[in-house]
Amino acid sequence: STRKESSAASDVYKRQDSPLQVGTGASVDSVVNPHAQEMIDEANRIGALGDVQGKSELLTQAGYSGSPKAFYDLARMYLDGTLPTDMTQAVTYVTMAHEAGYSEATRVLGMLYIRGQGVMEDMGYGRKLLEQASMTSPRAAREYGQLLTNQFQPHLNDSELGIQYLKDAADRGDRDAALSLSAFLAKTGRTTVSYTHLTLPTTPYV
Repeated sequence: STRKESSAASDVYKRQDSPLQVGTGASVDSVVNPHAQEMIDEANRIGALGDVQGKSELLTQAGYSGSPKAFYDLARMYLDGTLPTDMTQAVTYVTMAHEAGYSEATRVLGMLYIRGQGVMEDMGYGRKLLEQASMTSPRAAREYGQLLTNQFQPHLNDSELGIQYLKDAADRGDRDAALSLSAFLAKTGRTTVSYTHLTLPTTPYV
């Protein structure tokens, strides 16, 4: 990507008004070099023991060995404070994961562009990325729907489209989307099926 970061805004995952969270969401990373997966497993093992630098090095190797999720996990380390916050590195690795087809990376990158955090703000491109990620990620559909229904900043002011995205995410089992949709419909005085009464997973999609 030729798009470059323009600020050092490192609070992307810390703002209380933000639905964007550091998650371990799964998506299209189904074909992984077995050797890359071994490196990821080892990275997680030594990371749990406190070897953060060793974990980052192994994730880098795994990424270049064919695992976009490894690049995504590495970007998260630069965003959540596991490594010293570095938006340049974070944007670089999340972009690489996105370009390799990892939808959770596409989701995060879209949010960054919409908010101009670590990159030049580009609302159109950010929305395009969220729409793309929503095709395979219920979490992306939920977060996009929350922005469209003005439940989080920035307000995208398209409640009808937002309801569609929240309903889609809820129908795919995202409990947080179901709760968000029901709350929005109640707040706006609309009547529909209460998604809080559907049989949904007991834990939110991550």
